[in-house]
Amino acid sequence: MRIRITVVACALLCCAFVGSSAYADVINFDDLVGAGKLPDGYGGVNWHDGWAYFDLFHPNYTPKSGTQRIYPTHLHADNSFDVEPIVFQGAWFSGPTFTTVNFLLYLDHALVATSAGLSPSDVPTFLPSGYSGLVDRIVVHETDHNGLTNYYTMDDVTFDGTPVPAPEPATLSLLAAAAIGLLARNRRRPPVRRI
Repeated sequence: MRIRITVVACALLCCAFVGSSAYADVINFDDLVGAGKLPDGYGGVNWHDGWAYFDLFHPNYTPKSGTQRIYPTHLHADNSFDVEPIVFQGAWFSGPTFTTVNFLLYLDHALVATSAGLSPSDVPTFLPSGYSGLVDRIVVHETDHNGLTNYYTMDDVTFDGTPVPAPEPATLSLLAAAAIGLLARNRRRPPVRRI
C-alpha cells in the first residue's frame, strides 16, 4: 500500500516538473526563397507589413543561420512586430556600426522593459531582451548616428516556447488527496473469494 502511495506521489511530482519546462522557438526565415515582403502571420507573428527578407550576399549584413535575414521597410526609428503574449529572448543583428538598436517591450500597450543597446557589425551578434516576463509587442528602436535609419538586419528571432502550464500547488495537493482516498477506499473492500 505504501509503495502505491509513493508511486502516485512521484507521478504527480513528475507531471509538475514536465509541465513547467519550456523550449525555445526560433524564427530563422530560412524556408523563404529570394527576396520580398515578409507576410503577416509568418512564424505566428504580425509583422505589420513592415519587414522584408533577402538572401543576397552583402558584406555588412551577415545572416546568423542559413542565407535569409530580415530588415525594416518603414523609414523611421521604431519598427515593431506583434505576438501572442510570450517570453521574448532576443534576436541576432548585423549591419554597419554607425547605428545602435535596442528592444522596447510592451504588454497590453504598456512599456514593460527596455533592452540594452547594440551596435551591429558584419559579425552577427545576439541582442538579448533582458526581460523574462510576457510581452505582446516588440519594437526594434534604432538610434542613428548619421541621420540614417534601417541600417541593420535581424535574424533568428527567439522566443521561449509556450509550455503546458504546471499545476498549481493546491491542485497537486487535491490530486494527491484524491489518489490517497481512492487507495484507502480500495483497501477497505473485502477480498474477493474465488471458488
